[in-house]
Amino acid sequence: MRFRLLAGKHYAEGPTGPNGERTELEYKAGDVIETDIPLDKKFNKRGMPPKFAREFASADAGVRMKGESIAAFRERLNALIAEEEAKELPSSMDDMSIDQLKRYAAENDVPLGDAATREEIVARIDGALALGV
Repeated sequence: MRFRLLAGKHYAEGPTGPNGERTELEYKAGDVIETDIPLDKKFNKRGMPPKFAREFASADAGVRMKGESIAAFRERLNALIAEEEAKELPSSMDDMSIDQLKRYAAENDVPLGDAATREEIVARIDGALALGV
């Protein structure tokens, strides 16, 4: 999924460095971020100006067409979002790399503690999701 940062800054975990150190990426307003996490759902709050806007492959996909009802527009937009998410997301955590799992955990505030192996990381994420963390 692609998102445009509309305001402020956003920090995300970057790739692991050559010596195993963690790196951090900084994004500024106007930058486009590609991620598996729905940033708009996570950070945009009702009643506040949006921080992220979803970017679509087609430039007019997120635009309401002339004469289109709001209900029809929402239905078309939701179908487009579901279609893009189905194409872009791994089918399960088994299809994610360890870096993707760690990024998913960080972006969803799942504490990994000392989990290092794939099995430990998946167990922590599953546990947090089961608890609704």
